[in-house]
Amino acid sequence: MLGFLEKGAAQNDIGSTLRLARLYRDGKIIKKNAKKSVELYNLAIKLGSDQAKLEFADGNIDGRFGKFSNVKKGIESLELLASNGGERAQVSLANRYIFGKGFKKAPLRGLTILSEESAKGNIIATKRLISLYRDGVDGAVAPSYAKANQYIGALQNKADRGGIAVEKFLLAARFARTAQEYELVSQNFYNLPIAYLDSAIRSLQWVNLNSYVYILQTEMNKRGFLKINPNGMLNSSTVKSFYEMCRINLDSTKCLSGPLSEENIRQVGIFFQKDLW
Repeated sequence: MLGFLEKGAAQNDIGSTLRLARLYRDGKIIKKNAKKSVELYNLAIKLGSDQAKLEFADGNIDGRFGKFSNVKKGIESLELLASNGGERAQVSLANRYIFGKGFKKAPLRGLTILSEESAKGNIIATKRLISLYRDGVDGAVAPSYAKANQYIGALQNKADRGGIAVEKFLLAARFARTAQEYELVSQNFYNLPIAYLDSAIRSLQWVNLNSYVYILQTEMNKRGFLKINPNGMLNSSTVKSFYEMCRINLDSTKCLSGPLSEENIRQVGIFFQKDLW
């Protein structure tokens, strides 16, 4: 893959150049090389990539290029991209005000940017508002079912139905607290378009783990691995049953990391989606 990307970058292919810049920036697949990453980002920008401009600005602000980072330049670039109407840049700028990353913390200003962008039809901003009001941010944004639901409504006729259904599912899951409410969330899960089940399960881990456990228990119950009724609580019976199901149906080398590990939640999501197709 690396050789293919290097060849593409040498031929001024924007996609290859940008992917290679990310690889050298992150250092996960290949050895990290901040200087090389900066060079490639500058090349992608020169080739006309707006996405490269945004990533390079964010990377500079967050210091992702080590000693080659230029925070001041990153801030100036991000503000310019946002002022020129870049939808993703507006969302990045808003996030920085909300969390105080690179900018003085000003949650209200960040939310105002997002709400104004949402009103203009910026779907990225609308989805960000949904997640912010659904999950909340300590000291910045109070969780609000009503506001999150309001912005889900704003997605009507602007986003695909499956995506909207997932947003509704996650919102209900976020505020579920009892076994009866977990059951309703579980029913909503099975009403989702099958193609969205995997992503819904993986997103659920960040929203409400009890809702995830309830769905996991329900599926293990159906398959005969779990004898108790679903309750959303991760008890010893649930863990033992998960190991058995994992050993038979999933990648058994990962089972010991437990039912709540990110890699196993991903395994479960893919398995359920394929099995229910």
